Amino acid sequence: MKSTKKKLLITGAVLLLAGLGTIYYLFNMPKRNVSKSDADHKIEASVLVREYLKDEDATDARYLKDDGVSDIMDITGTLSKIEEDYNNQLVLLLQESDDPTGVSVTLQNGEKPRGLKVGQTIRVKGVIRSGAHYDEDLGFYEPVIIEDATILKSK
Repeated sequence: MKSTKKKLLITGAVLLLAGLGTIYYLFNMPKRNVSKSDADHKIEASVLVREYLKDEDATDARYLKDDGVSDIMDITGTLSKIEEDYNNQLVLLLQESDDPTGVSVTLQNGEKPRGLKVGQTIRVKGVIRSGAHYDEDLGFYEPVIIEDATILKSK
């Protein structure tokens, strides 16, 4: 009887340690470095917006992996707005004048390039957080949201 309890106790302790080790690894595994990785897709901002507005599910299937992790996107577009969010991160909106919405790009922590001007064409690299869609409750279009972005080139 004592040997069965001892085996169960040891098995439970091993399983508990394995579970805790897995949780620790998942929370502390290295984050993907988007700025140093090659882009999986190169696309114009207005094309990405139109793809999402036409068929959000098909576009997600094209640019997101099965586990929901985004491919790395290289996006070119016209800078239409420059803002800072509540975390003091720079947020850029790439949008053409005839598009119903654009691509909202949040730059990586601390990146605040000088010389950006509304109307200039820029290239950014980042990952998709969510796609563009029309929000019926609010009555307007939501932009494609890109995170962990860095500026590649501006004209």
